[in-house]
Amino acid sequence: MSGTVENLVAGDLSIEVLEDKGLVRCDWRGRSVEREADLTLRPFFDRLLARALELGATLEMHFEQLDYFNSSTIGTLITFIQKARRQKVHLRMVYAGTIKWQSLSFDALRMFEKSDQLFELKVASS
Repeated sequence: MSGTVENLVAGDLSIEVLEDKGLVRCDWRGRSVEREADLTLRPFFDRLLARALELGATLEMHFEQLDYFNSSTIGTLITFIQKARRQKVHLRMVYAGTIKWQSLSFDALRMFEKSDQLFELKVASS
């Protein structure tokens, strides 16, 4: 497929992209500690949104394997959530509820869950 999105490797962060019927899945690993996460993540997110739109697919981000992300990353994720909603792309974020920093970070994103169901947070089943 010509439109597939390449995996992202930036410093200590890697994001593996997998496509399966109606789903574009991204598995985050390592640490996202870039001071200006936007510079790396925004172009990557834009390609993911374009691909999800092209396929009519749900975009699913898996953070269970991620060791850490900083406040710059969370700011970029908030912008991404808003952009996905504007483009009517269903975005699901899956995190490890048993890891305290993930629980706290993702609970703060619950305010972006709306009745339109375009953004969804899920705790990974262990």
